[in-house]
Amino acid sequence: MYQDAYVEEFKITALPNKVNSKYSEFGAFWKDNNTLIYSSYNSDKLIEVPAEEQFVPPVNLYETKKSGDDWKKPELVKDFSHDYLHSANGSYSLNKKRFVFSRCGQNTTNQIKCDLYVSDYKNGSWSEPEKLGNKINLGSYTSTQPAFGVMSRRGHKTEVLYFSSNRPGGKGQLDIWYTTFKAGDWTEPINCGSAINTIGNEITPYYHGKTKELYFSSDYHNGLGGYDIFKAYGGLKSWKRPENMGITINSGYDDTYFSWREYLKDGTLVSNRTGSRSVFMENCCDDIYAFNYESLSIIEGLIVKNDTTMERLPGVEIGLADLTHLEYPDSVNWISESDDKGSFKLKYKPGHDAYVVVAKEGYETHYIKISDLSKASASDSLPHIAMINDLKWLEKLDKIKNQDVQVLSEQSLSKRVKKGAVFVMEHIYFDFNDATIKPEAYQDLTLLQSYLERNKNTVIEIGGHTDNLGSSEHNHALSQSRADAIKEYLVGKGISASRLIAVGYGEEKPIAQNQFESGADNPEGRRLNRRTEVKILK
Repeated sequence: MYQDAYVEEFKITALPNKVNSKYSEFGAFWKDNNTLIYSSYNSDKLIEVPAEEQFVPPVNLYETKKSGDDWKKPELVKDFSHDYLHSANGSYSLNKKRFVFSRCGQNTTNQIKCDLYVSDYKNGSWSEPEKLGNKINLGSYTSTQPAFGVMSRRGHKTEVLYFSSNRPGGKGQLDIWYTTFKAGDWTEPINCGSAINTIGNEITPYYHGKTKELYFSSDYHNGLGGYDIFKAYGGLKSWKRPENMGITINSGYDDTYFSWREYLKDGTLVSNRTGSRSVFMENCCDDIYAFNYESLSIIEGLIVKNDTTMERLPGVEIGLADLTHLEYPDSVNWISESDDKGSFKLKYKPGHDAYVVVAKEGYETHYIKISDLSKASASDSLPHIAMINDLKWLEKLDKIKNQDVQVLSEQSLSKRVKKGAVFVMEHIYFDFNDATIKPEAYQDLTLLQSYLERNKNTVIEIGGHTDNLGSSEHNHALSQSRADAIKEYLVGKGISASRLIAVGYGEEKPIAQNQFESGADNPEGRRLNRRTEVKILK
């Protein structure tokens, strides 16, 4: 519903039903710009295996071609198919003359074990697939999901094969390993290291040689649920810290087999996210999804406790909210948090404005437009967002022993409300000398609107209050403008104007000291006095 509030680098669509059957489609990768290879049963009907049969029908490799927005009917890749073993997870060498893929079957303990096979293109045809040597395929351990890469050094290119395996010497369960092709043979596999591999599973590697980026899926690196897709810069066993590919590429389910068709333009991934086709139950089976990439801009900044000390604030939740849906409580898409130095980095669509929302327990939630941050970055190399301590109205009202004023909340409005009751709207803030309603106010305004809609005969007074900075006349006019702004908002939501009385009290009714007895300024007292109240008149 709130798509514009999300920073979407990728637009995701499922491939048509002629490609995605009700069984799983997986292992998708691009042979060229028009040809997609993948693995499937290629069946929409439930496959039943009679008890007397000794094996399950195998998964095989299929090929489909993209023509504009259309996809051709898939065809079996006969050169690499097998009558009894599952054939899947292929990868072509850079010159397209070598093909490595997985063949899998049940071992003696009825577990699926995979080995890597290779076929070479010679004299106009593909050779009979052969199992790679014992360096790669090791005993009862699985070796699967190969992905060709390249290592360039001093103008010399060496072919690299990344793959996933649970072989001994790993960091966890399935790890990503690599081997290089030297002197006509593959070298002893080496683990890609702890930057990539964890105590969980790392699978489905895909290496983009031009940018030196490894794309892979993990169920342990910090993600959204299930397997998430990550990318890391580097090669062999030297990698930068992996980066989660984000909320549109990744779902709460298993997201795997990321592959570019054209870099920074489009490609495919595999997922069992909600909406995937299934022969059994929801989310049981994988489908292939196409994605289109949209370039984004990046803005960096700092979050500090206040403008005076500029003390940096770590662990602040950071989200984005669409300008047009601020009244809905779920319109904030929380996507990040400030690091241990209070720094943050956000991606956003050029030309699309949104609110950056920052929240942390003990501080008031703050909204600031991306356009305002961008303007600040033009003069300040690292723009900052200053947060303010939460006033904790309940505690403050109790401390100043003001028994006549309550805090507007779901709890306070759920009880029987008596005539004369007064509620302070704790999230109503206005900029200095301004009567424009800020986004932080919508949670209180929505709550008040809902109460008035349930209680059709209730009449309220909206009271605006200020501190004593400025002249009495100015403060009275300012508080009246602010009360009028709230009344106009509620009228715009369908509440009759006859039920809303807007009154600006200015500085006449403080509930806290504006100055201490010593004459020093009392900033917290002034904030308490700059309040908006609702009084039940009828």
